[in-house]
Amino acid sequence: MSIRSIAVRLIILLVAFMLAGCPEPGDTITVWLMAEAGSADQAVWIKRAVARFRRETGITVNYELIDWDDCFNRLESGLAADQGPDVVQLRSSWTAYFAARGGLKELSLNDFGGEDSFVPPLISSTVFRGRAVAVPWFGETSLLYCNETLVSLVDASAPETVDELYAIGKQITERVGPGTGLALPGTAAPDLLFHWAPFLYAEGGAFLNGDDTAAFQGPAGVRAAGQYLSFFADGIASRTTLLEGTAAAQDLFIKGKRGFCFFTPQAASRIRAENPDLAFSAVPPPGGPGGRHGALVASQLAVPQKSIHPVKAARWINFLLRDDNLLSY
Repeated sequence: MSIRSIAVRLIILLVAFMLAGCPEPGDTITVWLMAEAGSADQAVWIKRAVARFRRETGITVNYELIDWDDCFNRLESGLAADQGPDVVQLRSSWTAYFAARGGLKELSLNDFGGEDSFVPPLISSTVFRGRAVAVPWFGETSLLYCNETLVSLVDASAPETVDELYAIGKQITERVGPGTGLALPGTAAPDLLFHWAPFLYAEGGAFLNGDDTAAFQGPAGVRAAGQYLSFFADGIASRTTLLEGTAAAQDLFIKGKRGFCFFTPQAASRIRAENPDLAFSAVPPPGGPGGRHGALVASQLAVPQKSIHPVKAARWINFLLRDDNLLSY
């Protein structure tokens, strides 16, 4: 065999190896995730997870972290686009809305470990008209965070009831200024139900009846809505945040300018990172005649109807659901 023939064969082999190591366009998926509290840590985790997934599967993940206050509108446009994302993170209260508009593919929980792999309350909101359209990722409950400096300023302790929250918040505003008692978001908040739910539960209300018909508009819901609005009307919560989103209200608490705020447990890391000097505590949400309950909020993963890589999308979802990744996340 001539030297030229050997050289040609070596070049062919090298090109073949190079092509084998280069992902084709179909080996790339697009993922939209929501920027959580303490999102700097989240961004580092996602970047490392994407690298591990690439090494394990050869699939490249192009991802974007979207602020919660912007994500609903982004999802509306993205799910309608011909070349939108392949995997999206949803808040559980949004899933039915996007499914009703035909934006989500039908899934089977059997492809993601089966129903026994998930906490039952997290499953119900993934089903729309008898079809699973999302997979539970993780769930959180609401907590009331207390600014210990402002609470001690009025010689109070963490409130156990909505009435106590109102009274202590009122005392704080009298000492510090209008709107400083409680950080509450308003109509622009994509998770408004998360903040209102503790008031509804405290009044003995519920979102749905046993037959899945609406229950939140009953007497308990009316009382809870009146309580929520009374914090704005009476100057305990700032009226400027009534037309703003969650981030604007929560930022005021993190800066030490509000006495109380509703957060999820993971917010503690964000507070420590952004304002390490803030003395705070977290307690269950205030209760009432109906008891003392927090709102359970689930983050879900779904595959848009127009995704052209549903199989690879499912592999990414299963990767995120793996025990080692769930625990580290």
